[in-house]
Amino acid sequence: MKTLEAIHESIEDSRRKLEFTYREHVDSVEKFVGTHYKENGSRKAIPTNLLELAVTIYERLLAARTPKCRVSTESPELKYFAENFTIALNQIPGEIKLGDTIRQAVKSAMFTMGVVKVGIAGTDPRPNIGDEPFVSLVNIDDYFVDMSARSWNEIQFEGNEYWMDVDTINAVYGVNLTADDYAGDSDSGVKQANAITSGEARQPLYGRILLRDVYLVRDNVMLTYAVKAKKEIRRVPWDGPEGTPYVKLWYSDVPGNLMPLAPVSVWKDLHELANQIYRKLAKQAVSKKRIPPS
Repeated sequence: MKTLEAIHESIEDSRRKLEFTYREHVDSVEKFVGTHYKENGSRKAIPTNLLELAVTIYERLLAARTPKCRVSTESPELKYFAENFTIALNQIPGEIKLGDTIRQAVKSAMFTMGVVKVGIAGTDPRPNIGDEPFVSLVNIDDYFVDMSARSWNEIQFEGNEYWMDVDTINAVYGVNLTADDYAGDSDSGVKQANAITSGEARQPLYGRILLRDVYLVRDNVMLTYAVKAKKEIRRVPWDGPEGTPYVKLWYSDVPGNLMPLAPVSVWKDLHELANQIYRKLAKQAVSKKRIPPS
């Protein structure tokens, strides 16, 4: 298995190659929210928000309700147990809010790519607490993947980064670390979509540390480490569904490329053109003067 330093350098290289994707994602979200959502939204007026209209329509069509399962059997004596099993299984999506996560993933895939992380944990936001299944959304700003690969079958790693309280890390993992300077964004300082709401600098109540979960494909291991301290927190074998802990959703493949083509990337030029025309017409209408007949 590669050293932590080698893994970290490979991740940093891939994140640098993904910076254009991150910037385009933030730009698309700014145009989606318009000028009146927050001060960090679109810098130009959006008289007709075609992006919001299209995304809302497709989201309702593609993720209308929480999925349900059905357990069946051909044995008459087992039908009673199958029905009870169906009832029990259908309680889980509601408990873990699977419907909300799917809707968020569908919407995220329209902007770039929808990514969720699956596994066994509790309802507590801290990992490895309890023994219930979870499906959590991974924002594309926090996601990274091996960009040296030409297809998804060739990737050597993928993962995500997130902030966790210092006290929680100490309680869960038994590791004492010094709090990082918290800005809410990535270690490289690339602007993220959450900055639209909360700005680029925040003061948390409790100290936080930037962590990364990395799935190493060849070793079938999930690695967690502190990014700035470059300290390994844990390594555990991945014992879950076939494939990786990260389930991806996208709509259009690009031949010979790893990253997909998102619908918003196709719609954005039309959205910008329509609003440029509307702004120009509005400016002409406001400045037009009518001289009454004498």
